[in-house]
Amino acid sequence: MRLGLTIVGDSLENFVRYVRQAEEAGVAAVGSGDSQSLYHEVWSRCTLAGVNSENALVGPWATNPVTRHPSVTAGAAATLAVLTGGRAYVGIGPGDSAVYNIGHKPAKLSRLEAYILAVRRLLEEGEADWDGKPARLDYPHPPVKIAMPASGPKALRLAGKVADMVWVCTGLTPEVIREATSILAEGAEEGGRTLDDLDIWWVGLLNIRESREAAIEELKFSLASYAHIIFRYTMDGKAVPPELSGAIQRLAEGYQSRFHVHPGGENPNAKLVEELGLKGYLADRLSITGTLKECLERFRRLKEMGVEQVWSPVRFADKQPLMNAICDELMPELGKI
Repeated sequence: MRLGLTIVGDSLENFVRYVRQAEEAGVAAVGSGDSQSLYHEVWSRCTLAGVNSENALVGPWATNPVTRHPSVTAGAAATLAVLTGGRAYVGIGPGDSAVYNIGHKPAKLSRLEAYILAVRRLLEEGEADWDGKPARLDYPHPPVKIAMPASGPKALRLAGKVADMVWVCTGLTPEVIREATSILAEGAEEGGRTLDDLDIWWVGLLNIRESREAAIEELKFSLASYAHIIFRYTMDGKAVPPELSGAIQRLAEGYQSRFHVHPGGENPNAKLVEELGLKGYLADRLSITGTLKECLERFRRLKEMGVEQVWSPVRFADKQPLMNAICDELMPELGKI
């Protein structure tokens, strides 16, 4: 079992320490969020990740078509690939807090697809059209994988069709995994490929504590943010129990992007999870939580369902305890699964 981490927020000094710790522990990939209003510039942090690691893949989780021209994204990714000797990927999604916090809306999937294809043409061929105008990338660089987060059936199908890497954000329950895998396969076939051509990562909110209850309590704000991402447009095809559909809709409507990465019980999004009675359901669907033993058992069950790679965001105000638990306790055992 391989593990990837997205390290969100915190000081640059701490970020470098976490990257070095993850590299030493054998974490396979390190991501950095792109949300200019909430934390430091993503490509600067990707550069820090690249120069402070030797083996891990590094890149943004995830930039978007709204705030960056495709030539800017392609150029940054190409430069990171040169810097890291080919360990760079570029994650591209429709946008979330980065666009909401400047008064815009996420890109539609048709726009996202066009953007991904333009970035790929720039990286592979050196030129592309964007909004009817030419763009170019005129310097050599190693190949760069394009990654896409997918949180619903349409996004999964598109990711299967056009992405090299996929972050499946729909959940970790057996029925959700089966459905997501099937849709990815359909998208891959549409793109003239198979699932074997995709580098698939399953997103799970990881927290290792003295009890599962304590671990889930700390994760409420992240459960809210990922529920918002998954259900903000529709619940169709997303395996929502009918008795919870009203509460989930209210969570999606009441979510405040200003507090997207603010940990703690005072986060209004975390309070929504509690008030709407969604904590248990969202934790079961979206997280890997509890004691080390409980988390390892969840990883084993995931492996039995065909999951080979898990990616988790690290978003707490004080990330060091979780990083220590991941790197010192989890990673030595995870490699045996």
